[in-house]
Order: sequence, then structure tokens, then C-alpha cells
Amino acid sequence: MATVLLAVLASMMQAKTAIAVMMIVAAVALLAGLYSCTVALSDGKWSLRHRSQILLILTPLAICIFLTVAFWGFLISSAICFYVTGELLCGGSRPALNRQVRIATMLVLAYWAHPLPVVLSGAFLVCLLVVEQWQKSSQPIRTWKTTLTKVVKATWPWLIPAALCVWSIARLVASTTAPKNHVSTAAVLWTRLFDFLRMDDLIAMSPTPTSGGAFVLLLGVLVTAAVLKPKYENPRERVISIFTLALIAGYFLVPDSVGAGSWIPLRILFHAAVFVTILALSPGRLEGRQTWLCCFLATICIFSFAGEYLLVSKRLAQPVEELRLALADVPRNSRVIMLTYRLTPDCARWPLEERAKPERHLAVLPAAERELVILNDYEPSTSQFPVLYREASFASMLNEILFEKGDQDRFIDGLKKTSAIDYVISWGVPSGVRNCSAWIEAPLQSSLMENYNLLARRAGVSRVEIWKVKAEPLTRNHP
Repeated sequence: MATVLLAVLASMMQAKTAIAVMMIVAAVALLAGLYSCTVALSDGKWSLRHRSQILLILTPLAICIFLTVAFWGFLISSAICFYVTGELLCGGSRPALNRQVRIATMLVLAYWAHPLPVVLSGAFLVCLLVVEQWQKSSQPIRTWKTTLTKVVKATWPWLIPAALCVWSIARLVASTTAPKNHVSTAAVLWTRLFDFLRMDDLIAMSPTPTSGGAFVLLLGVLVTAAVLKPKYENPRERVISIFTLALIAGYFLVPDSVGAGSWIPLRILFHAAVFVTILALSPGRLEGRQTWLCCFLATICIFSFAGEYLLVSKRLAQPVEELRLALADVPRNSRVIMLTYRLTPDCARWPLEERAKPERHLAVLPAAERELVILNDYEPSTSQFPVLYREASFASMLNEILFEKGDQDRFIDGLKKTSAIDYVISWGVPSGVRNCSAWIEAPLQSSLMENYNLLARRAGVSRVEIWKVKAEPLTRNHP
């Protein structure tokens, strides 16, 4: 769904503007979903100041890492499922029929954006049913038919999304080969625990690593308010507490990746952080000073993200323009391979650049304007998630070229195995918080000369080389 929405936006405006609008849509949708879920825990009306504080505290979660790495489908699906969670918190496991119809429709839409939040919303419903049954344990025991009827009435909006998820998992299992190096569950658990104690994943989840410390402190204050002030008279808070513990357990136990998709644990940890925040923002937990401290830390996260994003965008604007001018000589609809690298790989650069890898992502903008087919970008073999590459060699050529022998060998092997290439675009991007001298030589020169002709080379702030595949020699038939 996110791809379709982006394509619609790109048909109405420039690609750069469409991506900016898409980022705003994903962030605003997620913030609205978080807010609706938070409001569901309060039975009273909030003042304008309190609403502003809640929105400010929720904003760092809305501009998390998944926004900067363009996982928009996951964010849109999460936003829809957070809204569904708010509906369940307001109306219980069996809300009014019109709400259930709305929930069923939204879950189907969320599935086509990303299935993982839909699965997690189903787990939340299970926790809600358990808590409701626990509350009614003192009442006379009903027959199993009555209990089953109530469960069916509560879960029917999830039937179609559940069937789609099972269908997707079956296709994924059928098309996924067993990993060569099997890692035991105990090893995964200890590695995940070590990373969690070092707060690596919490910092990775922040809007930008520059504000990672403020983001971790913000979560620390919220966790303190949620844990040290247990007020579970409200059964809805019990549900969120149980579900958060289940998410944390899932974070430690799920595999690192399924198929060709990764960051599964980090996505689950993100949902755990969201529900801890929602629990901490429930009435009577955050005191006045704690609220203002959270607002202060959230402001640091927001301004750090905005400032660093602005600096990185301005620094990379001219290199992108140089690539756009160079691609003007490439015919439309050509099949290309993007070989991107850093001109000065030893120079330190902004943490946001390190995370977002602009060498790869920004190259797509001018290529999209020329309607070029980038073979070593995402090209899923089926509509399932996580995606699998149509050709396995693309996976080794996805990110920037690192100047290590093993990494360059993978690119060379990928070029040899990949067929139907018209052009190879080599793009060297400046890196570092300031201009660094002593550019390195463009990589893979000797390998490219074997099968490609150098058509153009431009060197300004960046370096662009366009290589065209050599024409096959004509054979003559002699009598």
C-alpha cells in the first residue's frame, strides 16, 4: 500500500517532493495512531496544554529510525493498528458492530501495508480476552459453547487478516531455504540480551544517533513512571502491561530475519516502547516535573533530528544534482546497476548519514525521474513480506561498496552473474562533517573495462561515471 501511495504522489509531483510528502504522511499517521491509543486510557477531558505535552512526548516515537530508513509501510500499518488498539481499549474485546466492521476493514488495509503490526494487534486481542476472562472468574462458570460464541464474536474482524498472514507465511516457508550457519536459540538470546544491556537497540531506535542519549533517558523516565507507580485498578492498564511483557519476550526470542527481511526484533522492540509510553502517559502516573522533563528530552530529540536532517540534506543536494545531470545521457527505461561509494571513506560523517546510507537511497531520485530500472534495488519475487530478491546476486550489491577485498569480490561476482544490464552507474559521494581531501580512486575499474565502455565521467563535488555494456561482436556465416 505504501508503494502505491508513493507512486500516486510521484505522478502528481516531483520525486523529491513526493518522498518528502510521504515522510510527513507516515509520521503524522503514526503520531495520530499513538495519540488515539493514549487517549483511550483516559475517561476525562484533557486541557490544551496537556494535549500538547502528550503530542510532544509521542513525537520522538513518530520520527524513529523506521522513518529515516523509509520503512513507510511498517509505519502506516503500525499507525492503523494503534488506532485499532485504541478502539479495543475503548469498547473492549466486543465493541459495537459498526466499530467491528471498521476494525475489520482497517486490519485488511494494514495487512497490505505490512503484516507484522497486524499479527501484534491479534496478540493484543488475546491479552485483552485473557484479562476479561480473568475478571469474570469469580462469576458462575458458563458453558463452553457460550464462551466459544463470545470468542468468535470478538475475533471475527481478524479472520480475513489472519488467513492472509497464514497464506503469506506458507508461501514464505515454501520459498525460503534453510540457513547455512544455524544459530542456537540460546546464542540469539544472549546476544540480544547483551545488545539490550548496552542499549544499542534502544539508541538505534532513536530519531538519530546524535539524540540517542536523550531518547534513552526519555524512555527511562517513562519506564520509571510505568513500573514504579503501578495503578492497575483500570483493567485496560493490566492488558497493556501484559502485552508489553509479551513483546519484550518476543524481542529476545524471535530470529534476526525471515526471508530477505531484517530488523524483526527492532520492530517488536519499537512496539514495546510504544506501549510502555502509552502506559506511562495514562492518568496519575507522570507527575508535573516528570512531564516537563519528558517534554524537554523530547524537544532535544526533535530538534536534533530536524537540524541534522537539514544539514545532511543541504550537503548532499549538489551531488544529487550532479548525478541528475549525468543521467540525462542515459536513455529512459534502461536497466542499470548502481555502484555507489564514499569518496573519502576514512572521514567521519554525520550519524544520520551512517544510518540512512544516502549513497544508495539518494541515487534512486534522479533514476526515478529518468524512469530507469535499478536492478540492484528491491525487486521482490512475490508479494509476500519479507521480500525475496528475484536474483540472489542483487542482495550482495544492495548497499554502498566498501573498500574491502571480500566486499568488492561480491560486487564483481554479482556483475558477472547478473544478466540484461544496459548501463552501470558509478557514483562517488562526499562524506564527512567537513570537506576531506584525497579522494580515492573509483572502484572496480579493471573489472568494468572487461565488459563495459566508459561513456562519461563527471567530477564536481561528487564523481559520476557512466559505463555502457559492450555490444556483442557480430558473427558471419561462411559458406
